[in-house]
Amino acid sequence: FFDKYINSNNLISFIDIGAADFIDKRWLKISKHLEYIGFEPDDRSYQKLIKQYSFNNKYKFYNFGLWSKTGTIEINLCKEPKVSSFFTPNENIINNFKNPERFKIVKKETVKVSKLDEIKLNNVDFIKLDIQGGELEALKGADKTLDKVLGCEVEVEFLQLYKNQPIFQDINKYLISKNFIFIDFISYNRWERNKYEGLGQLIFADALFLKSPEYLINLKEIHVKHIIKYIAICALYNKLDLVDKTYEIFKHKYGKDFIDINLVNNLIKANTKKRKLKKFIDKLVRIFIPDSYLHLLD
Repeated sequence: FFDKYINSNNLISFIDIGAADFIDKRWLKISKHLEYIGFEPDDRSYQKLIKQYSFNNKYKFYNFGLWSKTGTIEINLCKEPKVSSFFTPNENIINNFKNPERFKIVKKETVKVSKLDEIKLNNVDFIKLDIQGGELEALKGADKTLDKVLGCEVEVEFLQLYKNQPIFQDINKYLISKNFIFIDFISYNRWERNKYEGLGQLIFADALFLKSPEYLINLKEIHVKHIIKYIAICALYNKLDLVDKTYEIFKHKYGKDFIDINLVNNLIKANTKKRKLKKFIDKLVRIFIPDSYLHLLD
């Protein structure tokens, strides 16, 4: 599907806000179909990115942060670079869990920040945000840009690892106001008091937000190429009900051949097999652990 429809004339514009980990596995497998732009204000992480990926001129990296204003802001550089934040670590919470010293501030540094709205980009189809509590501020700086964005993957916290940081309900409320709907948690992280084994208290997750096909069909300025990219994004996250619904809605606008229905049906069949396998494994596990239930994370 990607090879046929997401080509050099219709690449997905992927904005990575907090690019320290580069592209995750889901998007990396279709990286040739992306116009990738990463923003990373921590110079330690930025230098690693440049060293590893600067050979590929498809990738663009910027050594400044995205925020709700353009100017400068102080960042707390922590012992572990990936937990550095514009917010101050909340010792009252992180000290309850293992390895709190990774949040220790080793240096404070003033860095440049910008509104995404003020950066000249040809197109923005999808935004990934992972900036340790600063996600809502970056989204506010993308207020106009979000009108044209099809989807977002946002790291959200359920308690304040950083003092006064926005948490899931704050981000959800803002994105609802921008006509997104919360679709799913595609990963989640639980912390136990003395170890990290996937159990314990739910601390943070990666949340998927999308515009709905019912919303998109009512937009005056919507082009078939955007709908094809929307279908591709839904397929990438295995939201095949949305793929099917989008095709059903837009075939009346663009004609039933605007995409190959056989490719769509193949995606749906593959997903059906996956779900049947999940149900079988779930029943098998319950034989040995009666109170368990498997969650299928797409």
